[in-house]
Amino acid sequence: MINFDVSNIIYICKNRYEVITWKTNIHLILVYLELSVMKIV
Repeated sequence: MINFDVSNIIYICKNRYEVITWKTNIHLILVYLELSVMKIV
């Protein structure tokens, strides 16, 4: 039972981390696009 809890917590943490990095990547891409548009204009 304890073993299951630990692996479950690790799984949840990993998922949250992936979601955070995914959002960060989207944000960086948006910033990059904005800068590119500004350079073109």
